Amino acid sequence: MTTDEFKTKVFSLKDRLYRFSKRMLNDEVEAQDVVQDVLMKLWSQKEELYKCQSIEAFAMTMVKNRSLDKTRQKTNRFAKSEILKQQFETVDYGNTYEQKEMGMIVREIIGQLDEPQKTIIHLRDIEEYEFDEIAPLVNMNVETIRVNLSRARKKVREEFKNRMNYGTNEL
Repeated sequence: MTTDEFKTKVFSLKDRLYRFSKRMLNDEVEAQDVVQDVLMKLWSQKEELYKCQSIEAFAMTMVKNRSLDKTRQKTNRFAKSEILKQQFETVDYGNTYEQKEMGMIVREIIGQLDEPQKTIIHLRDIEEYEFDEIAPLVNMNVETIRVNLSRARKKVREEFKNRMNYGTNEL
């Protein structure tokens, strides 16, 4: 792969890779480090990249794995609940206070989902990936992804309803 091919096929993905890593880590500096590490690894393997069916899927998988490694390192240093609390805090889902509060609740609920549901709901609903693009990133077939996404959305919906109805007297 030539330098120009690398620029067009790999380097052009850096913003998307950064957003994905930032969402997983909730830390701009660490997300930049992850993307830089991945781009350096891809550069060193540029002669082998022609074997990849999807360079984007390969790069996203590398970013996901490196971000998960960073998250595990944080988990060792901080309490797990602190990390879950910090995830997804930077996205602004609305202009009004109520919308922001609801957005924070949804982000917190998504942050508490287990893998791979958290990754799948992020890729599908936030990054707007297609199912066939998500499949190689999470090593699942499309049907399994659909099932996991449906279950994740149901969990988020039920937990959101529970939190919104907390303290109300339902007959």
